[in-house]
Amino acid sequence: MRSARRIPPGTTFPSDSSHSPARRLTVRGTDNDLYTLEDYFIPEEHTITSLFRWPDAKRLALAVPYRFGGSSLYASGFACVALGNARGMLDEFIDLSKRKVPRWGKNPLADNMIVQVAVAECDTRLESARVYLVQNLRDIEAAAERRQGGPTMDERMKIRAAGTYVLRLSTGVVNQLYEMAGTTAIFDGNPFERRFRDAHTISQHAQGRISHMETVGKHLLGIEQVPRFV
Repeated sequence: MRSARRIPPGTTFPSDSSHSPARRLTVRGTDNDLYTLEDYFIPEEHTITSLFRWPDAKRLALAVPYRFGGSSLYASGFACVALGNARGMLDEFIDLSKRKVPRWGKNPLADNMIVQVAVAECDTRLESARVYLVQNLRDIEAAAERRQGGPTMDERMKIRAAGTYVLRLSTGVVNQLYEMAGTTAIFDGNPFERRFRDAHTISQHAQGRISHMETVGKHLLGIEQVPRFV
């Protein structure tokens, strides 16, 4: 019988190319990788049960971040990525608007009243969404800490609603800014093309489904259901 090997701290493992997923439209700088380990020993203190096994008494005894289920982590995590991408798009557009003069125009985009209103609204929408998401998470984290448990169903629904709302709002902001940037945005490799692609890669994920709001709505209305993605 072979003995399992311990993994030294800092060990890295190459991706298992034989199981690499097919190429796809994806967020630049990221990809899905699969790993196969055989005959390695993982100490129990370095393991965690599935984040989707809920509730899990063993995990609920750990620090607060570990008490959140996988769906809540995905909902808030994807929303944060979408929000950061949209904020980057707005920063890039503000810079472009000061330099770009539309064809047959005399003044830069920044002097256009429509652009000025759009920039103010996009900034307000993104900041409001950020505060809404972060405050929700902080409140729920504090409540879980006080009662020494995990998020309640009401709290999980709040995370689901906030995550979906912020993700979809962020995608809308990116779409608006992409359109206002004009033909500058269509060229491969520029920030607008990249962030537009990233926004729609993020929003195509299951976390961006509008049907999640149906789940939240049923919960608020007291309609019986089998909750999913919460």
